Amino acid sequence: MSKIVVVGSCNIDITVECDRWVHPGETIFGNRLTVSPGGKGANQAVAAARLGADVMMVGCIGDDVYGQLVLKALKENNVDSTYVKVLPGENSGTAHITVAEDDNTIIVIKAANDLVSPELIDEAWEDISKADMVLLQHEIPAATNAYVIEKCAAHGVPVLLNPAPVAPVPQALLDKITYLTPNEHEAATLFAGKGKAD
Repeated sequence: MSKIVVVGSCNIDITVECDRWVHPGETIFGNRLTVSPGGKGANQAVAAARLGADVMMVGCIGDDVYGQLVLKALKENNVDSTYVKVLPGENSGTAHITVAEDDNTIIVIKAANDLVSPELIDEAWEDISKADMVLLQHEIPAATNAYVIEKCAAHGVPVLLNPAPVAPVPQALLDKITYLTPNEHEAATLFAGKGKAD
């Protein structure tokens, strides 16, 4: 069984479905509210576990009801949450999604996800170092992702980066990533100007 460690975001998605878009200053009725576990990191962890991998999640949540929902979902999907830190006085990350007219808008509040630190990586390193693959995304601090990539490269641990939401990644770090999974828009941003004649 493959051992996967995901270092990343844990969110709760709060989705409102409406018949049409609301205008500034207007109040309308929605049709349905859904509260569900999410976050690119937690989604990766659950997907890998459902495919049969031995998965550990490394991240941060707040000491609120949303954090408890995240932990419940990870445990129900057999994801090891030993290094999902509950941070006193902090809010868990949330994604606020409005769905209307066959489209959506999303506002993400990073909250505890923005506090995933190199110190947490060091705390979990013994387990991370034994992974067959470490999965990353861009919903935690870039400095922490860089720390994970550098440390994994130095110890021969493969890394997969889903570069979303897209943000620049130095070439020196890209060279140390085993697998990069951008969509076409992310690839255009990451590799803008590369491969062209001066």
